[in-house]
Amino acid sequence: MSTDSFGTTNHPYPVTVTAGIDGNNNPYFLYHGPHGLRMHSPLVIPPAEPPYDSIRFTQTGDTSQLRFWAAATHTLNGSSPVPQGDNLLLAVGGSVAITVNCGTWRGTVLIFEQLDENGTVVNLVPTPDPMTQNDG
Repeated sequence: MSTDSFGTTNHPYPVTVTAGIDGNNNPYFLYHGPHGLRMHSPLVIPPAEPPYDSIRFTQTGDTSQLRFWAAATHTLNGSSPVPQGDNLLLAVGGSVAITVNCGTWRGTVLIFEQLDENGTVVNLVPTPDPMTQNDG
C-alpha cells in the first residue's frame, strides 16, 4: 500500500520512465508498461482483478542529466489549476503513485531536474502532458 499519492493506493499500475538529453540538446521521455511495451499518451491502465486504482511512475536508466523530481496532475473534475498540495507530488526515490479511479482521465506532467556535470540542478524540465486513462 502506498500513501505518496492523493489518498491511499492499493494496486498501482507500474510505468517506467526513461529520460535524457538527445544529441540536439533536447529532452526526451520514454514510457514503458509492466511488460516492457512502449506506451504513448493516453497511458491506458487495462482492466485487472483486482482493478488498478493508480499509476506509479518510476524513473529507470541514467539519472545524471535528468532526475525525476515531481508530478503535477489535474483531474477534469476541478482539482486546483496551479501546483499545490492537492496536485503536486514529490517523486521520492524516483517514483510516485497517482490515484486514477476507474473511468477517470487525469492529465499529469512529470517534472525532472536538469543537472550539470557537477550534479547541481540548473533547470526544471516538464514532460509533455501524458494523459492517463483507467479502463479498469
